[in-house]
Amino acid sequence: MPSTHTTRATTILRADRRLPVVAQLAGAVIVAAAVSAGYQAAYRRLHFPLPSEVPTVVASLVTIAVTACIAGAVLARRRRLIAACGWVLPALLSTAIQSWLLTGTKFYMNGLGGDQQFRTAFLTRMTDSPALADAVYPDLPPYYSPAWFWVGGRLADVTGIPGWEFYKIWSILTLAVAAALAHVLWSRVVRPSTALILALVTALVGLQTDAYSPYSWILVALAPPLAVLALRTARRLLRDGRLDVGACAGIGVFVGIASITHALYAGVAALFLVAAVAAVALRARTRARTHLPQFLRGAGIAVVSALPFVAVVWVPYLLASSPLDPDSTAAKFLPEIGARIPTPVFDATPIGVLCAVGLGWLIVRARRDVVATGLAIAVGTAFFWYALSFLAPLVSTTLLAFRLEPLLVLALACAGVLGIRDAAALARRRVRDPGRRSRAAERARVVTAVVAAFAVLATLHVAYQVRYVHPDWDQAALNTPGPDGVIAEGTELQRTAGGPSADEIRDAIAALSGGQDPSDLVALTDVHSLLAFYPYRGFQTVTSAYANPKAGFADRNALIRDWAKAGDGLAAALDASPVRAPDVFVLSRTPQGWVYSLSVSRLPREPGDVGEPVVFAPSAFDPEHFAVQEVGHLAVAVRR
Repeated sequence: MPSTHTTRATTILRADRRLPVVAQLAGAVIVAAAVSAGYQAAYRRLHFPLPSEVPTVVASLVTIAVTACIAGAVLARRRRLIAACGWVLPALLSTAIQSWLLTGTKFYMNGLGGDQQFRTAFLTRMTDSPALADAVYPDLPPYYSPAWFWVGGRLADVTGIPGWEFYKIWSILTLAVAAALAHVLWSRVVRPSTALILALVTALVGLQTDAYSPYSWILVALAPPLAVLALRTARRLLRDGRLDVGACAGIGVFVGIASITHALYAGVAALFLVAAVAAVALRARTRARTHLPQFLRGAGIAVVSALPFVAVVWVPYLLASSPLDPDSTAAKFLPEIGARIPTPVFDATPIGVLCAVGLGWLIVRARRDVVATGLAIAVGTAFFWYALSFLAPLVSTTLLAFRLEPLLVLALACAGVLGIRDAAALARRRVRDPGRRSRAAERARVVTAVVAAFAVLATLHVAYQVRYVHPDWDQAALNTPGPDGVIAEGTELQRTAGGPSADEIRDAIAALSGGQDPSDLVALTDVHSLLAFYPYRGFQTVTSAYANPKAGFADRNALIRDWAKAGDGLAAALDASPVRAPDVFVLSRTPQGWVYSLSVSRLPREPGDVGEPVVFAPSAFDPEHFAVQEVGHLAVAVRR
């Protein structure tokens, strides 16, 4: 017998078909994006004295207003009002909190430090040209999933905003849209009022766990409701023989988009689908065999729907060739967070409490409720990925399992909301006892008021705590100089950074190269902000983790070492390079010579790469073959 919750969810799904889900998703994207972009534009026009807590007051007012509106919409139980709130309010809350945290800076979290340098450079590259290309290397198709960067680059180009500046706008907008899309999908699974609360939780969990990687969060945010919908589709196919073409196509589209947005999640999604199908088939063996042809048709529809997305990125990559040995180190990264199993259920925070309640609810309801089953399989898939990743170091790699911690936290937190919903439903059923109706009704109202008060305060608490998740990232953004070398421009904290600015380096290159466009030049430099601000091609990327395997990262390092030893024969050595050699060198001037810092993998002794200085003799850049100019502590050399 299907559970009460399963029957209720099916009724909701049928009711929501008055407006096609594709139209709902499109509407949510447009509205949430407009809300986020409008708020950001208005917020940038405000002047806040820095340092001060005035931005905190603004964020507090928005959070209180959003929470109050959501509470009112849930109590009103009007479908259209709830839908409108779901498209607007979680997006507004997410945007307001991030705008508060990044007040006074045009940069996103961590500025141009760590991963953000590479990502900003990728967006700058996609802003310069719509052609799909590697983020750094010339003449190579992309290996690092380009979809999010391509869309962002095209929007930056249309709006005329430099790619490095649009990165912050695009990242904040992405998290806002993700919450709105989550509401639409959850509305296909649970009641709209519950879906609105789940969308709010999705926004808060995203800010706490995965705001640093917005392009992956948009996949994570949609994963829990899609897991339930995918499981429901498998059950209909294998148990009842009903083929839902739209659902099968939707599954394929999600996997296809995931493969070109963050390929890791495409692999996790595929593993989840295998687990979901296996779970359904084991519980309905006879019917599963009977309906196998229908299942194969559904699987074929999903595969065909995914192929166009996969083909546009991965076919060019597979067909590309390189004279250097392939060298993939993208997964060779093992920080402390990736060497342990996450245990969010023991965190003394509102989200930790939700995760603990959610784990208990999944254990109790997983066999009787399709929503609980779907979320439980999603959680189990994430833990299984961790298990595989713990075996991977035996072959000197990892599976980057720490990237799944946000998915674990979100799935458990959503399960916690559903557990509290079930507890409230149980309390309401007890009110029906005629002998205790009056007293029980009064107690139910008191309990509802208490729960609502705690929910509002918990939302405020989580919003404030986002400030302390990674405060160094927010400070890094505020302290990052722009291309002109100015830090926190337009605020009381404005100052000039020491050393040459990216503009000064660009001007020197332009003067030495006769005004060539940056996109026509390949640069060898460890001043990586240069590639984030301007679309120069790079001979070597910032770290091996972001290197295109077909670029031959290790072979390129070997070439750089050989060039440093070439002395007066440097020009001839560059001409003999098997791949396009640098047109521009930007090196640090030291008493020992002109230095470039190689990035070298030391896994497992180091979580990431370490620097190895390579020293060029200044005399190697002779005037016959190179035009040279000193810019502060740097030497800029351009091949003639």
